[in-house]
Amino acid sequence: DGCSALAGGVNSIYSATATGFRVYVKPASTYWTQAAKAKANNWRLNWCGVKVMPPSSGAGAEAGYPCTAPRLLEGDGSQTVYSNNGAICCGSTDTNWQDGKDGGSIFNIIDTSMCNFKDTKALITNAQGKLGSISKAAGESSWATTSDPNKFRVWLYAPDVKFYDAKAANWKVQWCAMGKLKE
Repeated sequence: DGCSALAGGVNSIYSATATGFRVYVKPASTYWTQAAKAKANNWRLNWCGVKVMPPSSGAGAEAGYPCTAPRLLEGDGSQTVYSNNGAICCGSTDTNWQDGKDGGSIFNIIDTSMCNFKDTKALITNAQGKLGSISKAAGESSWATTSDPNKFRVWLYAPDVKFYDAKAANWKVQWCAMGKLKE
């Protein structure tokens, strides 16, 4: 299970349909290129699908889960309900990438303040850029909190790419956050 850290590059959805999609994983070494080894090490793909929700005003607007709002759980494996009136908010970063201190990564800041969340319970990210250029990066799901509860730092492992290369290739991070609205 600790071997899952050796994979990166699950940054695009391919062959999307109403019932499924395909992703490709770029292992850190050729040792992990066999599906049997991934299965033996219990590799999993966490994903989230969001369907169009009805308008949140008018008759039944206060109903919450499952009619007009997503259910949010406490997290960390808990099945305890945090809120039956969660919200989903999506956006995209700018192209203001910065070099990481390790020399092999770059990062950008996701600002969720437009969501007006009391707190963010989940964050889903996807890196996008000019065709072909983003294949030089991996690990866009790596993110960390900052001292500002509305800002998250998202990392891309890109040893051959500097922040100015990412900016020139128009790399951005699309994101969706789930949280509870401020009252």
